[in-house]
Amino acid sequence: MDNIGYSDEGGLQLKSYKTNSDGILNQPSHYEDVKKNVDLDSDVEKKRDDDDDDDHKVVYVEIDDEGGKKKVVIVEAGSVAEEKELALKPYADMGKEDLLRFSETVFWRRARLISILIFILAWLALLGAVIGLTIVAPRCSDPPQPQWWQRSVVYQVYVRSFFDSDDDGIGDIRGIVAKLDYIKDLGASAILLSSFYTADDESGSADYGYQVINHTDIDPVYGTFHDFELLLNETHKRDIGLLLDFIPNYTSRNHTWFLESRASSGYSNKYWNYYVWADCANSLGRANNWLSVYGKTAWENDTVAGKCYLHQFLNTQPELNHRSSSVQSEMESILRFWLDKGVDGFRVVASAYLFESADLQDEEMTCSSADNLYDCMSHELTRSQPEVYDMIARWRNVLNSYNSSVSPRQKVLLTDGDVEIEEVMKYFGAYDGEGGADLPINYQLTHLNSTCDSKCVSNLVYTWLNQKPSSGTASWTTGDQDRSRQRTYIGGENFLNVLNMVKATLPVTAFVYYGEEVGMVDGPNQNIDPAGQIDERFSRDGFRTPMQWSNETNAGFSNLSSPWMPVPSGFNAYPWNVEDQSADPDGILGKLKALIKLRTDEKSIEFGRMHRIVSDQVFAFVREHEGFNRIIVVGSFGNDTVATVDVTQNSPNFKVPSSAEVVFVTNATMSQKVGETTDLRKVSLGPGEGFLAKWEYVRP
Repeated sequence: MDNIGYSDEGGLQLKSYKTNSDGILNQPSHYEDVKKNVDLDSDVEKKRDDDDDDDHKVVYVEIDDEGGKKKVVIVEAGSVAEEKELALKPYADMGKEDLLRFSETVFWRRARLISILIFILAWLALLGAVIGLTIVAPRCSDPPQPQWWQRSVVYQVYVRSFFDSDDDGIGDIRGIVAKLDYIKDLGASAILLSSFYTADDESGSADYGYQVINHTDIDPVYGTFHDFELLLNETHKRDIGLLLDFIPNYTSRNHTWFLESRASSGYSNKYWNYYVWADCANSLGRANNWLSVYGKTAWENDTVAGKCYLHQFLNTQPELNHRSSSVQSEMESILRFWLDKGVDGFRVVASAYLFESADLQDEEMTCSSADNLYDCMSHELTRSQPEVYDMIARWRNVLNSYNSSVSPRQKVLLTDGDVEIEEVMKYFGAYDGEGGADLPINYQLTHLNSTCDSKCVSNLVYTWLNQKPSSGTASWTTGDQDRSRQRTYIGGENFLNVLNMVKATLPVTAFVYYGEEVGMVDGPNQNIDPAGQIDERFSRDGFRTPMQWSNETNAGFSNLSSPWMPVPSGFNAYPWNVEDQSADPDGILGKLKALIKLRTDEKSIEFGRMHRIVSDQVFAFVREHEGFNRIIVVGSFGNDTVATVDVTQNSPNFKVPSSAEVVFVTNATMSQKVGETTDLRKVSLGPGEGFLAKWEYVRP
């Protein structure tokens, strides 16, 4: 495909091309023009000689200028094979051959080259701009990686009242196994069990499970270790953590330690220092003026020992002395025993009372009369002592020794101290909220009552949040085995859904006490709780009634005609049991399940920041995290109807849009409807009503 030559003499031009083996002329664009003078005949003959052995035919194109046209004479071996006219300038509707011919001119070649260069430069500039913007533009922060318990709803079970699997009238471990699918379906990811340790049942004074005889044994009334291992395996199989009550503050008087301790005084007795003993110095037979939480003296005269022992709770629960190194070792051994079994953590019961002042001085009295004289004491010597927080840190280290990068669950430590918030915050640890408990349980919401309006709820919530260290994890509980049920203290069923809505959407961990999900109410005092025998006001019987599974006998808790605790009346009236509510998505159970699911589906609720919306009429806040839907929570507490509130104008640190899509409502009869857009500038709610709404994240 070589050029033979080119001649420009007297308007005559000569070009040469080589055809392919089929005699078809190759495209002119395949060749370069070479200018030189050519003798046609000699070159024809010369080229024929040169190409005798060439399979291709050589042709010559002779172009003659005639009146603006060019005549093309195709010469094959010296003879004229074909004659065509060729345009000198581009024209409309050019054919392919002319188009290709003109595209090979110098002008168009340069134009193409310049265009290609411009395209490459523009592409490089665009690429550079994208890379630059990617580097300098603000990016969404990476989603946090919370621990499993920071994403959890913890379901609290009072074992004795949950489900009776063997018809002896008492709930047991296998009863919990039988109901694990129910707990999983609810959405809980952890179960906190009340004490099932071996305890004594002193006639008329049994604090079931909490007068411990052996911290590393299971009371036969609740089951066996085989049952416990089955429960542990089945919870983990369902990706549910298992937490136990840890009771380090006191034991039963029938515990081996106490029996040995009272046998003889002095340090020759290994167990003497296991408890807090003192001479009964005054005429009242007590060492000082300290009172138990039930308003009676905190000292009990033991005739065997000839001394008084301290008890800050029942007189059948002598106080352990945690200043004893032997007691400290015993407690760590108990923790390790259950950790070796595979449990995921503990709640430290009555943690504020682990230590008392060592010099046993009288406590200051701040008043002379009250319903409970205990409330007149300053408590500066009998609870929240500095050593308490050191001991919590020590136990934290024990749990840490069981954590590893390959552990499916990090071990979690909870504390049970319903004391001044300033003291509760110390449980998080001395180092900016680290090194202590993971979850000091927050009892603020249990202080609600029927007169508590939205402003009251806001004060309870932010009193806690504003004092929490930045690294600390918030938690929210509305009841347990020692506190009234939420339906009772909040003033009825109308506020249950809005309270559950708030609890489920506040950061971070929420607790559900068994039966709250179906609106169980406090039962009457049955004179079973020994605290209630001191004074009916202290009775906890009503908080520990059997779980209401159905409208059958004993609410489906037990087939025994008389279980250990009667079921409150009204359980069989719709809808106060699981069976009746399971088919109703608008019931208390259905609403709570929907809320727990939203905690998982909406990452802003799961781990997002919280922004306060200031309002006395509604309790409202926003949860948000970059890259995820923003969620606004609006609820009405108190008995007044909220006329119209603009929640877009009262968030000092966050911009709320004028409207958002509703994703949850507490009441199906509300004006706000799930899936519809609601105007956040004109929010109207009745008592106990509330909703969640979302809008998409928009990068600023």
